[in-house]
Amino acid sequence: MGIYKFSRDHYDYTQIVAGMDVDCLDFFGATPFSVLVHIDNVLKTYLDGWLSGSLPASGISYGLASGEVDILVHDVNLPPIGETFNNYAYWRSVYDTNKELAITKEGEYEKDN
Repeated sequence: MGIYKFSRDHYDYTQIVAGMDVDCLDFFGATPFSVLVHIDNVLKTYLDGWLSGSLPASGISYGLASGEVDILVHDVNLPPIGETFNNYAYWRSVYDTNKELAITKEGEYEKDN
């Protein structure tokens, strides 16, 4: 959790940090959103597939469309870095407006790779 410790130790009231993998709001208060990986569900899928011998040889890819990855938008008071970025409504709007586009882009990337 190095970035969160650094951010706490060197906080200058102008920084925000994105959370990754888990809800990181407890690690650093100026976290407008966290990208969550529902690792419990992912592990269950892999273990069930392993036990039944049905894991695909190429592995399994997870993204927003699968529901195993999601974004949690935090309703917190952020540092005064500008009216736009320091409020929940802004980050919620960005998420709501772009989620379907992100899912589409993930699908395009998966097809190409």
